[in-house]
Amino acid sequence: MKSKVPLCGRALDEPVAVYCGREISVAELFGCAYHAAKGLPEGVRLVNICSNRFHFLVYFLAAMLQGGRSVFPSNKLNNTVSSLLQGGASVVSDSPLDFVQKQNQINVQEINIREVGNFDGNIAFVEEEYVAAEVYTSGSTGAPSRLYKKWSTLYSTALKLGERFDSEVGNQALLVLATVPCQHMYGLETSVVMPLFSNLVAAEGTPFYPSDILGERKKSERPCRLITTPVHMRSLDGADLQGNASFSQLISATAPLDVNLARSIERKLDLEVCEIFGFSEAGSIATRITTKEEQWRLLCGYHLESWQDGAALYCRKDEPPHVFPDNIEVLNDSSFRFMSRANDTINVGGKRMSLNELLLKLLALDDVEDAYLYIPDGSDRPAGFVVCKGEIRQVLEQLFYSVDPVFLPRPLKKIDKILRNPTGKVTAVERVQMESFVDRAKDTDDVIRVHWTIDPAYECFSGHFPGNPLLPGAFVLCWIDVQLRENIGRSVKKIRSVKFLRPVTPELKLLLIAKIDGDRVAFNLVGESQEDISYVKGKAILQEGADE
Repeated sequence: MKSKVPLCGRALDEPVAVYCGREISVAELFGCAYHAAKGLPEGVRLVNICSNRFHFLVYFLAAMLQGGRSVFPSNKLNNTVSSLLQGGASVVSDSPLDFVQKQNQINVQEINIREVGNFDGNIAFVEEEYVAAEVYTSGSTGAPSRLYKKWSTLYSTALKLGERFDSEVGNQALLVLATVPCQHMYGLETSVVMPLFSNLVAAEGTPFYPSDILGERKKSERPCRLITTPVHMRSLDGADLQGNASFSQLISATAPLDVNLARSIERKLDLEVCEIFGFSEAGSIATRITTKEEQWRLLCGYHLESWQDGAALYCRKDEPPHVFPDNIEVLNDSSFRFMSRANDTINVGGKRMSLNELLLKLLALDDVEDAYLYIPDGSDRPAGFVVCKGEIRQVLEQLFYSVDPVFLPRPLKKIDKILRNPTGKVTAVERVQMESFVDRAKDTDDVIRVHWTIDPAYECFSGHFPGNPLLPGAFVLCWIDVQLRENIGRSVKKIRSVKFLRPVTPELKLLLIAKIDGDRVAFNLVGESQEDISYVKGKAILQEGADE
């Protein structure tokens, strides 16, 4: 006989969600779900893009009650949703969808719970192998991928997360307030499935901005668990939280969390910041307290094995292992240290650096409010967008002091706002939109600036004007050529003109400003603190391609 798992593990009279200003019991939730299921065909494939968490939960359960499958797209764009409505699929939404034929859509406005009535039977069970959801990855690292999720897997993960987090808050039910949408795996597991099995009450909204988060929080007097991301936390950190926020727990995921940001939030909210580590294929797999633990602890029952080219994660006895998509150091069979994302390493001329480490250094600058970095296709150098108070050149000059110049992002484009999807990630869609917003006239990605302090120990000073040492012009030009190779990957092919205007002497502090225009470069070596004083100026033709 095949094993079965329940759709809910709570008593019928327990509160499970908030809707229209009041708490909803398990009996009321399942009354709504059974009522909604009557309007669905058996075996339905239902694209669920409801924004209200209660609406989402009702139709997620309704699809399972009809032996169907929910589909969670990577975004809610018209083209994305339309592409999924093939072969008789339907879509449920709580906002109008003009691009979908009426017979294929269910538009939810407000569910009249009292009219529907309570459920008073036994909670349904489904077989372990039953596929409850078809989910799509965000597309932040490429085209969205389709994955199938069994209900038994979601059920098991919810129980394991409950074991890890619920013991810290006692017996009182917590409000779960999530800034991530239900359609994302992290949001699905923590704010939709967990309330069905833990002593949690799901808030109906998905606030994004600090004022919205605080406003949603004030709707309930229950202690609150905030499910969020580093992007939302950064916004919260910059907001006035004094006396306006009361949270019992804060859990972050979707991207590595800067420990300094975690410490700041802990001070302001008087709590411990926890993180969940996961990836799309396996879901949530490990946790840690950010400010106390560098290593990650696997959820109960999971274990790791080192493989030749990485690591394997074993989650369930009846499933093959998952190959870890990230670079990790296996400490033992139940813990690991995260090193970097698989596509996170910058490799320029044999020098390596983590893209996330570079981003954290950029975000740490005083003038920088937000930023996004990526490695363009066909390139090994980082590029990106930045929201900042000053000019791009000022940002790059500040960044110069904390990173090797070869890793300075180019182009780095100033923009009013970093566009992100609801989970705080930047996908190809947002990147294209930001490119279109950038004012080309203000784009300074064709300028490099490199600082140079003349070392008295240079051997070329020896014998070159004894008693009055000068740096030879050939040495200066060679140094400029090296900087061009390291910063734009191109060498000087031919010097068109050069003027040596002032002697270059030991311990002089200089600044190279080079303006690139196609295969041509105009360079100017000026005083570091007096850019109007020029020492060497010239023009050159660059090699056509990047150096090997």
